[in-house]
Amino acid sequence: MNKTPITKYLNKNDNPNQNIVKQSELKRISYPTQKIEVLPQLKIYGYSKVEDAILAGLVTGDPVLLIGKHGSGKTMLVSAIASSLGLRFIAYDASKALFDDIVGYPNPKSLQEGIVDYVPTPLSIWDKEFILIDEISRAMPSMQNKWLEIIRSRTVMGRPITSLKYIFAAMNPLGEYIGVAPLDIALLGRFAFIIRVPEIYEIDTEDIKKVITNISKDDAVMIETIHKNNNVVSTTLPKLIDTAKKLYSQISQKYEKIIVPYLFNFLKEFLQTEHSLDGRRLGMLNRNIIAYLSIATVKYGKKYVERNLTSLIYNCVEHSLPFAATDEAKNIYALLPTLHQKVLISIKSQTELSSKLFQQHYELKKRNIQWMVEMLISTYDNLDEIEKYEIISNLTLPKEDITPEQFLDYVVGVRKLLKFLLAKTDVEHEIITKVVQIYRNITSITNIARDINLYSSPLCAEDGKPIIESITLNDLATDIAYRCILNLPHEKSWFGMSTSNINYAFFMKLRILIKKNYIDKSQKEKQNL
Repeated sequence: MNKTPITKYLNKNDNPNQNIVKQSELKRISYPTQKIEVLPQLKIYGYSKVEDAILAGLVTGDPVLLIGKHGSGKTMLVSAIASSLGLRFIAYDASKALFDDIVGYPNPKSLQEGIVDYVPTPLSIWDKEFILIDEISRAMPSMQNKWLEIIRSRTVMGRPITSLKYIFAAMNPLGEYIGVAPLDIALLGRFAFIIRVPEIYEIDTEDIKKVITNISKDDAVMIETIHKNNNVVSTTLPKLIDTAKKLYSQISQKYEKIIVPYLFNFLKEFLQTEHSLDGRRLGMLNRNIIAYLSIATVKYGKKYVERNLTSLIYNCVEHSLPFAATDEAKNIYALLPTLHQKVLISIKSQTELSSKLFQQHYELKKRNIQWMVEMLISTYDNLDEIEKYEIISNLTLPKEDITPEQFLDYVVGVRKLLKFLLAKTDVEHEIITKVVQIYRNITSITNIARDINLYSSPLCAEDGKPIIESITLNDLATDIAYRCILNLPHEKSWFGMSTSNINYAFFMKLRILIKKNYIDKSQKEKQNL
């Protein structure tokens, strides 16, 4: 999940005593409401950002590629997962493994009968249920071709490996290791999830401490006492995967009308980057997203998934593109946030009905934003994230000249919506970002900028002459009105409307309205401003 704190979107120069939204209010946002992590039960620490993608790979059974530096715990992770699932497991070193190691030796007796068969060994793949192909990027091209058949169709020379359920592979990052080469595009295209595992400096302090004290079965083998309780198995993991599998069809039906248009628009935007995605990758993306949402539903609950739907889709897509194993990685992943935002804007099929309905009522109410905010708040939990974003994007002032009453109504309405979002236990990343942007556009003034002499142009008399000498910021109503006015440039405002009537008379009427309707009323009404 995206856990960026909302404070990131506030100007660092803002005085918290001057801001209407205080820092204490911002801390109420949390992602998610309940933290359920399975991998730490396996003594795998620091994988919280990629855990759900790994678990989603276990839901579908499609091949998974892990990319990480040496010592990042890739092999230990896969071995621990296989143990918890109770599956027969083997890790092959692809840089050394020969074809005979994988299949065994040809059976002379069966060859005499014209049948190709193999004499299995303990290393043979035939009875294995879970395999890790380690160092796959170091394998010789001839062996990569043989691994391709296994990864693609779970067969060797056309013979099915009937017991094989899961295929994971691992490699080091490109450009940092001798002998590590980009994977062949055909081989890479068979991996559904391509997950970059975190480095030690990317994980939090508590996890680093646990990594320091962690002992695996391969560590300090002569000290028997430290291995007494080292048989790590999670009973939660198989139950979680089994439940997510059962949810898969329901999640697919529920979110199909969002996932399919998202991927269709993602493809269109992606083609503009001069890179491409094939049909197989799009199918993988669809399956991955459904599995990812299934895991998130089991771990965090249905409401959390509904409220953070597009953020979860973005997280899944980030772990489902093949470019981390190619030379194109840096450029592609830098573009993803922008592509995601463009896709959200492009999707109309899910938002037309609700956004048009809101907009029609908004026009009928003569753009009474407080009414629209009330409607949005009352139906908030019944809307998906895309619908909310579309509706909030329509919260604009009229492009023609506005009255002080309309402007104050707008300021108070936006403030009310922001307070509503801040009071919720969790909130969508894109939604809060959009509302904070709107809010800052009309109210944010730093201490440095609060100098009347710097802003004479918005406060002019009918004849255009500046009137600033009679203004004092000691009066609360004047101060609030003045901060609002300063965010409306003389030529064009943030909202694209004409501000030719934003003069001293407008300012004074706005000040009177603020004082009459909010400051002179009860303390409760003051707090609502």
